[in-house]
Amino acid sequence: MNKFIRHIFIDKLGMAVSMVCAIHCFTFPVILSASSIMAGSASFLVLNETFEKFMWVLSFSLAFVSFKNSAFKNRYYFPILLYGLSICLFIVHKMFFPENHQFLMPLVGFLLVAAHWVNFRLIQKNSQCKI
Repeated sequence: MNKFIRHIFIDKLGMAVSMVCAIHCFTFPVILSASSIMAGSASFLVLNETFEKFMWVLSFSLAFVSFKNSAFKNRYYFPILLYGLSICLFIVHKMFFPENHQFLMPLVGFLLVAAHWVNFRLIQKNSQCKI
């Protein structure tokens, strides 16, 4: 797989994972209230803290790899700025507002999606072939 295809793949995967995280965090209060009705493995994935930590690590890792490679190649740092802002909001959420899951965490996810989208468009603009 050449570098261009790999960068596009990482950005698309990062957008998907970040969007799933944002939707999960946005709908978490509704799902939590309905969790007494839910039974089985679906509630395990939705309400499991280990699963959430895994998704956070995956989202931030994919973003770091993707934005680092693009920033060195293209000298365009706006995706890294959005990434840094999302990390700052994540830290603020964990330190000061851990019980308000539905307010800051969707914003963190949507900032990561926006950063991936900007990076994806930048890679397409600066490449020889378009996907």
